[in-house]
Amino acid sequence: MLEILSKHKGTISIKELSDMTFFRPEDIISTLQALDLLKYFGGQHSVYVSPKMLEMYVNKKDNSPPVDPVNLQWVPHSERKAD
Repeated sequence: MLEILSKHKGTISIKELSDMTFFRPEDIISTLQALDLLKYFGGQHSVYVSPKMLEMYVNKKDNSPPVDPVNLQWVPHSERKAD
């Protein structure tokens, strides 16, 4: 999401972010709140990504193992079997 926000110029809505990422609007809002990027200015909520946050993102060293998309299997929560 930070990549999208770093490249986007102008305003963007939660719905637009949802359409671009396929994340639920509720998940986007929760993520923005967790990252402290959702601010309240002039009677409305706004997404604010500081230059420092973008720099941290751009310079982040990713030590995660590579993910092969072939091995990803997504199942909607409503269709998951109970354990």
